[in-house]
Amino acid sequence: VWWVFSRLYEQGLVYQGVKVMPFSTGCCTPLSNFEANLNYQEVSDPAVYVTFPLVDEPDTEFVAWTTTPWTLPSNLALCVNKDLDYVKIRDEALGRNLIVGKTRLEALYPPAKKSKKAKKAAAPEAPKYTILKELKGSDLVGIKYEPLFEFFREFADEHILSLTPPPPPPPYFFFFF
Repeated sequence: VWWVFSRLYEQGLVYQGVKVMPFSTGCCTPLSNFEANLNYQEVSDPAVYVTFPLVDEPDTEFVAWTTTPWTLPSNLALCVNKDLDYVKIRDEALGRNLIVGKTRLEALYPPAKKSKKAKKAAAPEAPKYTILKELKGSDLVGIKYEPLFEFFREFADEHILSLTPPPPPPPYFFFFF
């Protein structure tokens, strides 16, 4: 074995490098790729959209998306990224205005898919919404909204741009949209 290894080394086929390895804290050993992927399964997470009406505009609501709906009772705030783009839309079916991240708009209103038979027919129906206004996240900072539950106090901070806020100690969660 050492003779083979020395030949590989002489040919420049052995080198020192760095690789990120999955690590078992229980066994204090690195895991092989096989071990790390052994129990891998594709699963579908539950996901929900939740709306939060604005205090000053009751017909307008923030839309938040989460794959952990069971954390909603301990939600402390809606957070925005001041550098991202958001849109205020009018949902014709709901009769309400919604504020959502511009990049999430297609996830909220997926384009209609045409079947092979329908390709010859008229174009699919467009989503029933109208973009009313484009906003920067910085425009949304400090806007007050109705929380899902009434046990939160108001809070705003320079580091976490919060639209409503902290209650008692953990467990608690922030939702980003």
